[in-house]
Amino acid sequence: MEVGAGPHGRQRRKSWKAGGGRAGHREASGERKQAGGKNRAAEAQQEKKDGAAKAQQEEKNRAAEAQQEKKDGAAKAQHEKKDGAEKAQQEEKNGAAKAQQEM
Repeated sequence: MEVGAGPHGRQRRKSWKAGGGRAGHREASGERKQAGGKNRAAEAQQEKKDGAAKAQQEEKNRAAEAQQEKKDGAAKAQHEKKDGAEKAQQEEKNGAAKAQQEM
């Protein structure tokens, strides 16, 4: 009986040409390496995607920040305008009161 024979008798070793024996193992490991290559490619693709998403998010944040600053600036200007008007009104009132007092 040959090596690797089962209970029903003789089993021939497959030749490397038929993809059997040790050659089969090498082939399988080759397939795994290829799969690893695929995984690396998929990983690179994912990183690229993540990078793009991150850049897009940062751009969005920058735009939102600029919008907020613009809003704050406008609100500040409005407030200063209001304060200026109130101050002018107060000075006018004081001037009128002073003129009334002098009479």
